[in-house]
Amino acid sequence: MTRNLSSYGETPKCRACCARLSNSVVGLFFSAALSLLTWGTATANDDVHKMWSRVDSLAKSGNADSAIVVGLECIRLAENSQLDDSTTGAWLLTVGRISNSLQKYGQAASLFGRAIKLWETAFKDNNPLMLTLFSYHSYALIYAGQYAPAEVTLNRGLAGWERSVEPDTSYAAKLFTRIGVICMNQGRIDDAQAAYERAHTLIMAESAPNVTVLRGLMNNYAYLHLYQKRFDEAEQILLSLVEVLENADSVNVSYLSSALHNLAVLYSDLEQFDKSEAYFNKTIQLESSMNGPDSYPVAMALTSLGNVLMLQGKLVQAGEAYERALKIKKERSGTSDRSIANTLIMYSQLEREKGNTEHALQLAAESFEFRRANFVNNSWALAEGNAIKYSQVMRGSANSFFASFADRAEWDDKYVSTAANIILATKGQVTDCMFDRRESLGQVDDSALTSLTERYRSTAKALSGLYFRGPGKADPVAFREKMDSLGRVSKALESELAAASVDFRTNRDLQDVRFEQVRQLLPSNSVLIEYVEFEQPKIGDSIASRSYFALVLSPSADPVVVDLGSAEQIESVVVEYRQNYEAVSHSWPETDPELVEQSRAIHEKLHSHLIAPVKEYLHDMELVLIAPDGALNLVSFGGLQDSSGDYMIEKYALHYLATGRDLVRLQHGPQSGSGLLAFGGIDFESGSVTSEQADAEDESALRSTESGETEITLYAGPTIRDGLDPLPYTRREVSRVARIWEQTRNEATFVVTGGEASEERFKQHAPGNRVIHCATHGFFGGQQLSDALGEGSAKNSGSGHDNPLVKSGLFFAGVIERAAADQVGDDDDGFLTALEVGNIDLRGVEWVVLSACGSGLGEVQRGEGVYGLRRGFIMAGARTVISALWAVPDKQSQSMMEQLYSSGETNLAHAMQRMALKEITDLRSRGLSTHPFSWAAFVAVGDWRAR
Repeated sequence: MTRNLSSYGETPKCRACCARLSNSVVGLFFSAALSLLTWGTATANDDVHKMWSRVDSLAKSGNADSAIVVGLECIRLAENSQLDDSTTGAWLLTVGRISNSLQKYGQAASLFGRAIKLWETAFKDNNPLMLTLFSYHSYALIYAGQYAPAEVTLNRGLAGWERSVEPDTSYAAKLFTRIGVICMNQGRIDDAQAAYERAHTLIMAESAPNVTVLRGLMNNYAYLHLYQKRFDEAEQILLSLVEVLENADSVNVSYLSSALHNLAVLYSDLEQFDKSEAYFNKTIQLESSMNGPDSYPVAMALTSLGNVLMLQGKLVQAGEAYERALKIKKERSGTSDRSIANTLIMYSQLEREKGNTEHALQLAAESFEFRRANFVNNSWALAEGNAIKYSQVMRGSANSFFASFADRAEWDDKYVSTAANIILATKGQVTDCMFDRRESLGQVDDSALTSLTERYRSTAKALSGLYFRGPGKADPVAFREKMDSLGRVSKALESELAAASVDFRTNRDLQDVRFEQVRQLLPSNSVLIEYVEFEQPKIGDSIASRSYFALVLSPSADPVVVDLGSAEQIESVVVEYRQNYEAVSHSWPETDPELVEQSRAIHEKLHSHLIAPVKEYLHDMELVLIAPDGALNLVSFGGLQDSSGDYMIEKYALHYLATGRDLVRLQHGPQSGSGLLAFGGIDFESGSVTSEQADAEDESALRSTESGETEITLYAGPTIRDGLDPLPYTRREVSRVARIWEQTRNEATFVVTGGEASEERFKQHAPGNRVIHCATHGFFGGQQLSDALGEGSAKNSGSGHDNPLVKSGLFFAGVIERAAADQVGDDDDGFLTALEVGNIDLRGVEWVVLSACGSGLGEVQRGEGVYGLRRGFIMAGARTVISALWAVPDKQSQSMMEQLYSSGETNLAHAMQRMALKEITDLRSRGLSTHPFSWAAFVAVGDWRAR
């Protein structure tokens, strides 16, 4: 039986590295704390001090809960009576420590955080008291599942440690180990390994290495090896560690418990279930004897034991283990604790296995809420690539929910409502986080932040330039390493910016939008179809099947959730769809009758999969808002045909959203800019393209880099040195668009053509406009289509060569000349990547029109849309982006853009519909094929109301 049980194992978090501070540190700390307490006595209220004296006696007599109650009251009185901060801080720390001992981690973290706020004005971060406080605070935060603030605290502690007069190497090693633990919990495996290696280097650099800290580190190293399937190495470390710890003069229970736990997980992965059960039971027995049967480590072991029992078919015993684990965890932890969600999700899968579908659904829904809260609380301090990875954890709970949801044909309204909310909450969470971050930082006038932002922008440009240039004659491996190194620098700077934004966050509520809020924003006679792809996990299977679901929302009806069936089947048709359009592009404007007939069959198949199951809810609707997911981002729905041959665009105005939650976000925003900025007729090499030349050019020319191909398989630089076809109709296009704009708007136009249409000029003039129109070559050098349509797993967009935003972009004046002269990486090198676009301030821009081939393509990120030019402009602040899903004939594109700007419609959705209908009518009147290749490429994503 093959399994991916690593995802089922309960991580023992950081117990092996940070469960206890050394006695010497504790003694030093509390001696200092008592000194501070005495210092404040002379000015404090005597009655409060008498009450405080009871705290110590209660704690020593074993009445820790009572000690906390009295201590909290003393703190309240101290704050109200304005007792000096030194004393109040010492009390906060003491009560926090007692809370930690009772595993009330959320409460402890809050108390330690308040103590830091009080003391940071009196003590520098390198003060021993502050360093110890950072250690306590990070420990409590990690156990409460608050990884982002924990990492911020740890980094602050490390910065203070570096400035210490006599830095304690073991202290730093311990903090690096905790950072590794956080990274493991967030799926940042490379970062975890780097943190562990740094800790190991620090420990071994000591003349007398701290054996205790080293043992804790090795325990975590072993768990990393487990995750990496390096079982032999993990087993060797753990068996040696257990032997040493069991034979030590003084047993470190937390370290031994963690080692036993990890051994149990190891043997479970190896399907040696008897051994696994024995080690889990030994862990539970050890922790129960030392910390009580209701301690947090017992709950962690119970969850993992339940997993092993379930794999053996011992379903009743597994359920009992999960129930007991949940009871303990909910009493001991914070509401965002991911560990609670882990137990809930496994319990849900157990109940589904037993046929208790409704209970399974309830458990999965509860798990999702825990994981969603955990993601929202932690994602703000992550680089975007890491946030994408972490979001997949939240999606795992949604997967389990919909696996159970699909087991029954009909559900009560309350479960359909829950399903609707989960669908809306699953998609676009990273995007919302990035919007929040950018908006927050954009409102801050801080020189340090400005400097950090500029460093990040410079690194983004350097990374883009390196990718564009390619390895040339250099060693490809060395080039890849250089890309990765620069990518890591970029990610580190992004993480710094993320951490800096926390104090200025503005829109957290947008990450918790319910279907009622979305529904009330839908216009009359409209419907939202929110597509989402989910896996359907099953115990014992290493690969889960995948399905698409559709949420249908209309202004006055209850939500409807429809199971559309196998994702694999649907995506196989999408592959056929893309291949057909690619084949058509090679012969256009001639059309092969066989390709046309083939396309109709493909369109009808996609329609039967995606539209027919929800067609009854589209009756009498004028506007259909579509929020695709996964491979569906590569489909232009307007070109889909029903069994009668009618195109969808002939029945409905269509508009696209990343997620239905966008309707809420788009209610807010800065004041719109003014004017039109248009780039076209660009001189990519030297010499201008004249309007006279346009009349002599082949009207079938495609806005692509070479022969209709919209994808550069590796690096753009070498391709560009071979030349770019001129786009003569783009000069006429921007000229006519500007003329229409001037006739219909009382706003300025700025048209840039020829050699003046440089990248630098674009970046200089783009901010502040209402509309930006770019008629140029675009490029997409992302993964091959088969990869984009495959697993759809999150990529690490933080590493250099894997960052999809450096693989998509636009070409500007002089790009060929600069590429030939190897002047890539300059601010005005003639190519602008999506990564660079994201650093331009385009807030207030209503439309960005990318009249370029493949400008809507990129790498598909499940739940987050397409990572390419479209995303770059949206993240820069543009409300709506109009882009193309394939190479568009030059003359056809010019004609359609003129129609778009002159349509006279009151909103963009109907303007786009009129544009397509005009092309269809024209083709039919000329007796030509109406294949959507020529008219359906452009899709608008964002605010449908913009006009």
